[in-house]
Amino acid sequence: MIRDVQRARIALGADCDISQGDIRSTEFGTSDAVVILDVLHYITQEEQRQVVKRVRAALPADGLLLLRIGDAAGGLRFRYSQWVDKLVMWFRGHASVATHCRSAGQWHALLRECGFEVQQTPMSEGTIKRAAVAGRIDLRAALYYGVSILRRVSPKSTTR
Repeated sequence: MIRDVQRARIALGADCDISQGDIRSTEFGTSDAVVILDVLHYITQEEQRQVVKRVRAALPADGLLLLRIGDAAGGLRFRYSQWVDKLVMWFRGHASVATHCRSAGQWHALLRECGFEVQQTPMSEGTIKRAAVAGRIDLRAALYYGVSILRRVSPKSTTR
């Protein structure tokens, strides 16, 4: 993880504040957008609920949460992604880690319960890229692994 943080600092430059922390307890502050990629299945379902509630509290009414999760009802594709995930963790030197997955329907229910409107878009359709083009987020920061807390960037702005 430390190497991931170092790579993010190099890629994003001195104008971005990059820190490493436990998503269950790291202070989110206030943000216009939050990006969580491939993280929530590593914590229990109750911890997932608490994180999503804290994210909702950190965002304004029109804030944006970009969340990438696996669909536990996704059949063979989901099982394959779980296998790859376990293999990557093994190569990174981690022991077998329990995962706490949900179906897309269960994720939708949780997000709605926590005050989010839900729009599901397959990653193959460029979810993050589309949001950046719409001027909602800074794409460079959205590509950081884990959780990124971002500020809204005006379409004219090129620095961050």
